[in-house]
Amino acid sequence: RHFCAAHPAGVDMDACLNTGWAADFEHRGSCRGAALSSNQTGCVASGGSWQAEELLEASRVPILIWEVHYAACRQVADIISVIMQVFAFTLFSSMADFGDLRKRMLAAFTYLGAASMFLHVFGISADRYWLNTLLITASSFAFSFASVFYNSYLPLLVDVKVHSEVGEPSSRASRRDSTRAWEEASAEISARGLVWGYVAQIIFVLLACAWLYETSGAWTTYIAFTVTCALWALGMAYAALLQLRGVAGKELAIEDGFVAVSVRRLLSTLQALRKDLTQMRIFLLSWCVHSDGAATVGAAATTFAAKELNMPAFVIMGALLELSLMAVLGAKFSAWLIKRHRTRPKTIVLLTIGMMAIPPAWGVLALNTWAEFFITAGIYGFAFGGYSTVNRSLFAGCIPRGREAEFYGFYEVTNRGTAWAGPLLIAWISTSSGSYRAAFGSVVVFFVMGAGILTFFDAALAQQERERMQDASVPVVVKDEQLTPMHGCELGCAPIGVTRDVFE
Repeated sequence: RHFCAAHPAGVDMDACLNTGWAADFEHRGSCRGAALSSNQTGCVASGGSWQAEELLEASRVPILIWEVHYAACRQVADIISVIMQVFAFTLFSSMADFGDLRKRMLAAFTYLGAASMFLHVFGISADRYWLNTLLITASSFAFSFASVFYNSYLPLLVDVKVHSEVGEPSSRASRRDSTRAWEEASAEISARGLVWGYVAQIIFVLLACAWLYETSGAWTTYIAFTVTCALWALGMAYAALLQLRGVAGKELAIEDGFVAVSVRRLLSTLQALRKDLTQMRIFLLSWCVHSDGAATVGAAATTFAAKELNMPAFVIMGALLELSLMAVLGAKFSAWLIKRHRTRPKTIVLLTIGMMAIPPAWGVLALNTWAEFFITAGIYGFAFGGYSTVNRSLFAGCIPRGREAEFYGFYEVTNRGTAWAGPLLIAWISTSSGSYRAAFGSVVVFFVMGAGILTFFDAALAQQERERMQDASVPVVVKDEQLTPMHGCELGCAPIGVTRDVFE
């Protein structure tokens, strides 16, 4: 329960940041028009800041060593954040697998992300507009890094649940039952966490719609969004993390430095992916491709709605609300299929990939009315709920024990490391053809390629590779009092979850 509530975002931070950023740009842009016509009173009366017009007149914002057009600040922030994420996730995610660092790092980066968002209140004047861009970079990086440690709890919780209900498999039949129980528990816990996150997003989107209606897109909406989201994340995260129990891992030797250990673990992991974990390699390659398509559709759909369908921001927010509601249903439905009908997780992922390809394909063929857009948003949301739930749980079954944070770092790297490919394809096709509709439809190629690669993935073989890698390592038994209390049981008779193997 506390694991679900401790999601580092607690609400869709990108939805908050994008909406507030768009409202800020839209209003400041209209104020710029007022400034060019020497109508200072009109800008201030509508809620703007005349001080900001000095910046907009120049249209350039100094960021590190560059001067960037103000409308491109968010894109620059995203690029810098992704570069930082790839470097940090690859090298330092494994640190959370040692000692009690998992919970500490989850808390630290969650609070850092929320604090970075709150500091936006100091960047509202023109001469400090660059500060907001750097804070967007910091908050995006911190929340993304925190999500690695959050996800790394999933396989640990599933192990505890399965071994407490099924026990240690002693035969081939019981091993099959244990594998099935693991898939069901993984999907159930993953879906529950996703549902909590989307419920929080729904609440926030409702508040956002009310703000947009009341303020008519005033620039103060940007500050209100970010501050409220920061307070939400700080309050909810503190309450959840206060109760979330830590997980004891192998202690890091005093003579070993963080950097040296990280580099050794990285080299070991790359070697394992090349030789021992071939199925995980196939999964990550597939995830790298189709996750880029999923992210691109989500981002490009709002531009498609505004450009091709002339939908106002308030209506687009309504579509986001519908998407969130359908994602909740999709997450619960996917977990129900796995538990009640024993549908294979890989089958669900392939089905959801096909469903997410419907909006861009429909965009090329038709999608000319608002009603059609809401239909496709509902389809995409329903598919995305199951897609996010099952992908995360399916990958959990491939991870060797004791290396959860490390491998979820690679999971996030493959998700974000190629996030530039989809937007680049859309920019190239829309620029060369002059049609954003054709560019939107081109995203289908990511789903086709990703699904094709995923057909070669074998979940059962992936678990066998995981077990072989664990068996080849020397186990170190440690007491995990925080995850499951001992209740007076002796160490020798304690079940898994009370004691657990931590592998090199």
